[in-house]
Amino acid sequence: MNGAVENGRDGAAGWQPREGNRQRAMWEVAKMEAERPGRPRTGATSESGTVGENRSSTGLETDRDNDSSAQWKSRLYGDGMLVERSPMLEVLRQSIKPERLIRLESVLMNRCGSVTLLLENLFDAHNGAAVLRTCECFGVQYVHVLESIETFQHARTDRLTRRGITMASDQWLRIYRSYDIDECIARLRVGGYTLVGTALGDARSESILRVDFEAMDKVCIVLGNEERGLSAAMRARCDRLVHIPMVGFSQSLNVSVSAACILYQLYQSGRIRPDLRGEEMRDLYTRWIVRANRNAKHLIAKHGFDFDEL
Repeated sequence: MNGAVENGRDGAAGWQPREGNRQRAMWEVAKMEAERPGRPRTGATSESGTVGENRSSTGLETDRDNDSSAQWKSRLYGDGMLVERSPMLEVLRQSIKPERLIRLESVLMNRCGSVTLLLENLFDAHNGAAVLRTCECFGVQYVHVLESIETFQHARTDRLTRRGITMASDQWLRIYRSYDIDECIARLRVGGYTLVGTALGDARSESILRVDFEAMDKVCIVLGNEERGLSAAMRARCDRLVHIPMVGFSQSLNVSVSAACILYQLYQSGRIRPDLRGEEMRDLYTRWIVRANRNAKHLIAKHGFDFDEL
């Protein structure tokens, strides 16, 4: 149960975007986009092959009219760059098309680490998958799950339709699992997060539109079990409790829908913005290059590179 009915109109202004924050945070990305070569016609070719729609199982889809990458130079990788050259990355990057490297770097430069989610004992794999996909779409890099009762699952495909649910989005996220509530909360406290839990029918719960998330250095949105909602123990550990205001007969939303609504509001307001530190980006860059290369396991073993997280 992750929502509540609230009569009347409440804080509609809270949904307005803060364009200044987002523009400043995305300045570097904008510069990278502006400095790329001109756009070719759809289906045009470059030295690396066709530049057009290229949907892959790794989730690094390229735009239909993606830029020519023949003269593209990395803004993150190289001598004196954020990510220094290494033998392993040199080998792995050689077999990844330049347009996919462009896509990878662009996504990485838009990642947010100051907003995260904590999922308490979700049991439905489809909900788990939908929440992860939403996090990835909005650039939320870290997800925490508490499995003190239920084991967290996220189905990559629907059992009946065989259609993708996560769309391989889970492989680009860092998921931290905990089995003890105190251990889970301690990790978030050390990270400096303010815990904002979703709760229905609690006297402490306020409309999410009234919360000033900009005043919080780091934010952790806490979502509860599909049937039980947040446990009493988790509510007691949250700094604030919120609900999504609604005007219909239904008093709650599916947990994955609640996650989407909340993250969209944070994204639209500019609170979800690029803010990863250099060391975080270096670590993710290496992991993503490995995952973007379908032959990574073979190449790493062949050259004897030290990387055990395949």
